Amino acid sequence: MDAAEVNRYADLIMTEIDKDIAAGTVAATVSSFGELHDHVDANDYSQWAGVPWGTDEPDEPYALVNRVEREVCRRLAERAGASECDACRHNRELLERTGS
Repeated sequence: MDAAEVNRYADLIMTEIDKDIAAGTVAATVSSFGELHDHVDANDYSQWAGVPWGTDEPDEPYALVNRVEREVCRRLAERAGASECDACRHNRELLERTGS
């Protein structure tokens, strides 16, 4: 799994999100992958794009799909003018609390 692969899947997903925004299915103000779930089953984007599920490294079987969804989240947050996406903020806060 490399950055080019993550970006390729993220590009496909962002194109589909933009189509759903244009169709009125998803709010144009959505700023995170988590917010997409308010409008659609956001995981369907990853499945539609063909992101492999559960086939990555044995210790983290969903590493690729998680990286792709974090990249989509980052792009949505950036487009909405947010400083970071929900998942990134949650992960940062968790690390700060646990000291890990």
